[in-house]
Amino acid sequence: MARSPLSLIAPTALQAPQTWLWRLITVAGMVAALAFAPSYAGDEARTLSIQGSTTFHSRVLQPNLADIERESGIKLNVVPNKSIWGLIALMEKRAELAMMSADLTGEVDQAKLTAPALSFDNLQQFEIARVAVAFITHPSNPVSALSHQQLKDIITGTTTNWKDVGGPDLPIRVVATQNGGGTIMALRAQLLGGGEITAPGAARLESARHVVNAVEQLPGALGIAQTGLAASGKVAIIESGAPIEQLLTYVSNGEPTPAAKAVIDATRKALARRPL
Repeated sequence: MARSPLSLIAPTALQAPQTWLWRLITVAGMVAALAFAPSYAGDEARTLSIQGSTTFHSRVLQPNLADIERESGIKLNVVPNKSIWGLIALMEKRAELAMMSADLTGEVDQAKLTAPALSFDNLQQFEIARVAVAFITHPSNPVSALSHQQLKDIITGTTTNWKDVGGPDLPIRVVATQNGGGTIMALRAQLLGGGEITAPGAARLESARHVVNAVEQLPGALGIAQTGLAASGKVAIIESGAPIEQLLTYVSNGEPTPAAKAVIDATRKALARRPL
């Protein structure tokens, strides 16, 4: 029986054009994928280090981390400490972005006292959100409202007993975080005219969470913490009229890198979907 001419050709000869064609399609697909993939020149392993405010971390990054990393295409290495330490880490090139929870000018002034050899002349700030500062008391305290002037008098030591503001005959114990945190910087800038907490016997604790825990146990305490954190504790929040607000920002040293810009944009988009 006559054989087809095609049957006389070696199978490899028939397969070669098909194999070559598939290889060409595969290479073209890879090139197209690379062309449309986000590129961050100079961003080693697409990982970005961020340090700073625990408030920024707990309110913004922690609940939105997966969304921010997915949106930006950047893996984040986050170290929550304090605004001032994030700023110093940024200047020492241990972080590419600093998380801040207070006015940058006040934080720079504090950082210069801690690290006078560093230059802070090239900083750029990017607002992300604002959160209110809460004044809190033990739930047994009947005082439910104080004016800004009354609060200032208590915090500076002019008023030292709750009976002077309509409460029980009980010494007032101011409880706040240490200097360098965003809550205290906002308080000093917006209530104390740049001054310090000078109430006698004021307790200065490591974090706002410690402040809330202390106020839960001290009937005479007036604590200063973030509203969101205070609302989760067994404390009473004082009505004080116009809010004192912490400004939550990212700070870069000079123009942010493409990776840092992507993280800033992704964070803003995450908060647009899930506001504080």
